[in-house]
Amino acid sequence: MKVLEDSKEIVIPIKPAYIDSYNENKLVHVIGYAFKEGALTDKTFKISVPYAIKLRRVVERYHGYGWSKVSSSSMPVQRQTWVAEPVTLGKFTLSSSLVAKLNRYESIRIMEKMFMQMPKRLYNRKLHLDKGGYYLGDNPSHPQYGDLRIKFEMISPKMVSIVAKQVGSRLSAYQTSSG
Repeated sequence: MKVLEDSKEIVIPIKPAYIDSYNENKLVHVIGYAFKEGALTDKTFKISVPYAIKLRRVVERYHGYGWSKVSSSSMPVQRQTWVAEPVTLGKFTLSSSLVAKLNRYESIRIMEKMFMQMPKRLYNRKLHLDKGGYYLGDNPSHPQYGDLRIKFEMISPKMVSIVAKQVGSRLSAYQTSSG
């Protein structure tokens, strides 16, 4: 692969705990723990996830023949993703384009205690706890056209291995000579 061949000769392995100005605008490889101070929150459903890199609300609508992930302005609840800013890796901050490439989501299971903090009705529909998520409709066992299932996923703090361009204390996407 041409990109790997281009980068093999110029990549510099670095440690996340130290920023060396010698590596400015160079391609670096760093392994470390990526995370965000604070929490990401879905205020509508009162979900708050400390240190998460991303929080995603997944909304599925029943169509009479099955469930599908749809995002439509006619739906009372929309799919949404919250992205932490800044995400750090040791002394470095990851650019938004690098954070966008992190995509290994884990399910968040809604517990009874969380459900009890929610109103009994939301968007003029009954709210139920169902299979670790929320259900908007009369009866989760007998879905009707237009009923919604809402689940949550997150990208938790994790070890990452990143090849990127060092710009000061920021790690950014690197453009090789081959594009």
